[in-house]
Amino acid sequence: MAAGGVLLAAALGISTLVPSEELMQSSYVTEVRELGVPVDLRAFSVTVTRVRLADRVQTPEWIGTTDGVWLVVDLQFERRIERGGITAGLRIGPNRYVLSTRADLDALDQGASGQPGLPWAGSILVELPESVLELPGADDAVLRIGTDADAFLDDVAELHLDLGSLEHERSVTILPPARVAS
Repeated sequence: MAAGGVLLAAALGISTLVPSEELMQSSYVTEVRELGVPVDLRAFSVTVTRVRLADRVQTPEWIGTTDGVWLVVDLQFERRIERGGITAGLRIGPNRYVLSTRADLDALDQGASGQPGLPWAGSILVELPESVLELPGADDAVLRIGTDADAFLDDVAELHLDLGSLEHERSVTILPPARVAS
């Protein structure tokens, strides 16, 4: 009888050490603590160089106007394991916003397919409603950068942003994605 109690206690102890299914399937998150400082993850490396808001974005061939505001994030990224691009999303409280997919937009997530050892630089864009700056949580918005749209079982870099404190420009010209000398 005592042996049964010991086995039951051991089983309970072990079950509390096993992570939950949700935890086992969540992504590995690394915080981007400072602009210009590389964040090295298993699947990729990313360096966020500049973050700002803009009323209009443009490339040499395209002008993107909006009734809201653009979040413009300049960065460098390098895939470490396999060929592919990057993706990102912005969370403000319970609200989620995805990268812009405007047809003629030449942003980093659409125009670059990185290979291990070949870093790219460019911009990613999120189109936001103007009212987003007044939302609860706009002072701690979270930009998640990864290599998988769902960031399921993979690395994610998170950058916390106070949207109200970002520089806000009338117009920003983004350059097409370009390879960076390593």
